[in-house]
Amino acid sequence: MGYNDLKIAIKRRKKLQQREQQTEREYEFEPFRAGEALEFDLPAGSARAEEPFIKRRYPHLTRPAVVFCMPGDPAADILFQEGEERTAGENGAGDEKEAVRNMIMRLHPANPFYGEGVEDAGRMKVEWFDFDSFGLDGMIYNLMFFTSVCGRLCSGSFHCESSRAAAWKPVILKTFQSFREWEDKYEG
Repeated sequence: MGYNDLKIAIKRRKKLQQREQQTEREYEFEPFRAGEALEFDLPAGSARAEEPFIKRRYPHLTRPAVVFCMPGDPAADILFQEGEERTAGENGAGDEKEAVRNMIMRLHPANPFYGEGVEDAGRMKVEWFDFDSFGLDGMIYNLMFFTSVCGRLCSGSFHCESSRAAAWKPVILKTFQSFREWEDKYEG
């Protein structure tokens, strides 16, 4: 059996087309907060994960993170990390996004990358890219994002089973469009 790049490319294209054809599930959204200054909307019923869950699911974390579990899907969660001293560069969070994306592509060249974009959230721009990675029991869909909040870099990622990516991606992109700075942070 020979290695054939064209066959792999065709399989990836079919997988992308199947994802786009699946129907989107509608959610009610409610506001949540992460970090010192970021507020956003997540599907109603989302819950902030407890510390034992975060340590078990993400043992490699070196900075504090806020994780929210998605309703009705125990394998889906979104993680937020706010930079402490590091600020976004001249191009906002785009430089950081490109650096992380290139690092992942070099370290894991077999990971299929699907797309990248910028979501407009009013005064904020949210840079993102998505890809699949290999897990112990199947493929994991990852959607990484970067933005600047009050001059500080905020990054994070959404994870779910690869088979559920088509249902979750539009929901998470809608969440990115709802990003805003805490208004009451500056009051009082």
